[in-house]
Amino acid sequence: MLASTEISFELDQFTWRGPDRLQLSGTFVGLRDAPAEPPVLELSGPHETQRLPAVEGSGPPADGQAWSAEFAWQQPPVPFALAALHFGDAMVVELPEPGQRGFRFRRHALKVQVREPAEPAESAEPSPEPAEPSAAPDDPVAATERVKLEAQLLVAQDEARELRAELEKSQAELARAREDLESEHARHAEDAQRFRDGLAHVQASAEAALAQVRGELEEAVAARGRADERMAAFETTKGEAEAARSEAERLLGRLTAMRDALGDDS
Repeated sequence: MLASTEISFELDQFTWRGPDRLQLSGTFVGLRDAPAEPPVLELSGPHETQRLPAVEGSGPPADGQAWSAEFAWQQPPVPFALAALHFGDAMVVELPEPGQRGFRFRRHALKVQVREPAEPAESAEPSPEPAEPSAAPDDPVAATERVKLEAQLLVAQDEARELRAELEKSQAELARAREDLESEHARHAEDAQRFRDGLAHVQASAEAALAQVRGELEEAVAARGRADERMAAFETTKGEAEAARSEAERLLGRLTAMRDALGDDS
């Protein structure tokens, strides 16, 4: 039978310390003897009740001294509505529900219930056979490590998925950059080829024009030479014509003189 006493528990904080851990701290006031049983946190939900063993703590509680303990799930955590701190069956403290983000309760006095001493039996009935001890629960430390490893595995898997997505994104961006670089290189190569082709065309046109000018110049020089030759031939012919004219005029003069002489004789 549990009954309320003058013992109280001044709650300092009851909060989450991780995805699989709860921390409880406070001070027991009016406590005479420290309980011999280790603390256990009992969480009652809509479908089941779980008992979380203490995995870390400051040791057995003492009157007026700060006390703290950390409790861990042996199975995957589930939602709960009620929480109570048990020291075996000798002492129980009902706790408020911790906030989702770890609400802190400063110096909130909670009643402590302790088991009343059993009255001696009046009849001589034989005492019932002691119940067989229940199977020892799993090692809380091993269960805590298992839950911690499972949580770390989930975190590592999420990180691996994020890294894989980032890697795929980086590979896609690298492939796009490589394609852009190759396209740019091809475009520059095409531009360079067009420039070389244009330069070759201009050079060929210039060479053709130069050859044409050279030909025309040579033809003009040849024409000038022919003109000079014709001019020289013309001058020669002119001189010969003048000489022939002079000779003709001389012959004409003789003929005229001879005619005149013949006329006088008649």
